[in-house]
Amino acid sequence: MNRSSPEVTTLDLQDYLDGRLSASRRVEVEAFLARNPQSAAEVEALRSQAMVLRRLGSDILDEPIPDQLLDLVRQLP
Repeated sequence: MNRSSPEVTTLDLQDYLDGRLSASRRVEVEAFLARNPQSAAEVEALRSQAMVLRRLGSDILDEPIPDQLLDLVRQLP
């Protein structure tokens, strides 16, 4: 990479997936991914995995909290 485009790290890729990069850094990471198909494929695999995990977790959020658990929480100081 040249000096105007610092090395893209694993942390950059994770932040990219999580939407935590600045606009300028996001452009640099996207350019890196365009030049590196293997990294782009890995990012897409992680994105797909994250979507599946979010769906799995959303099912339990729709369930009511068990009364026994609510009773225990009410007893806490």
